[in-house]
Amino acid sequence: MNHPRRKLRLQALALGALAIGPLPALFALSVHEPVSLAGAYFGWAIALYLFAAGGTLVAALTFEPGEPLRSGWLLLAASYLVLVPGRIRLGPSASGLAAMVERTPWVNALTSVASGALAVTGFLLLSRAWRATGLDATDAYGGVAGLDGRTVRVVEEVFRTLGACFAFAAGMAQRWVMKERE
Repeated sequence: MNHPRRKLRLQALALGALAIGPLPALFALSVHEPVSLAGAYFGWAIALYLFAAGGTLVAALTFEPGEPLRSGWLLLAASYLVLVPGRIRLGPSASGLAAMVERTPWVNALTSVASGALAVTGFLLLSRAWRATGLDATDAYGGVAGLDGRTVRVVEEVFRTLGACFAFAAGMAQRWVMKERE
């Protein structure tokens, strides 16, 4: 495939991912009844897990059995698939995720830990395989998408900052909620 066409496909893929992100907020704007919104979010979560698993399975099947990249992608697929049965068992809840977790705390805890362990192991395998083949994130993504190294680095730092801010905010919110219960 020629470079401009590949670049356009990857840019469309990235824009599509960004466009999908706000959909849960649009659900909330269009569905005002809490039980219906809970059902929409329930279906959305299952669809997202299956969507992510599907994309990672496509990547895994690109490689032959035994190749490190195949194993990494398969572990990522499993990290999403392991969440589906627990989520289905919990079902939709109009009162939010906290109420669902209170009903069966071990289901949520075990599937979350399993998913996290599978994802971290998968990413470690992918990182190791990419490094062994000489792929650098800037060259692999920036060059393919037509971005210079500086732009890729800025994007990396923006996402790192967002992740850290979300983790900080979640930690503070957890503390405040627990303090209010005392």
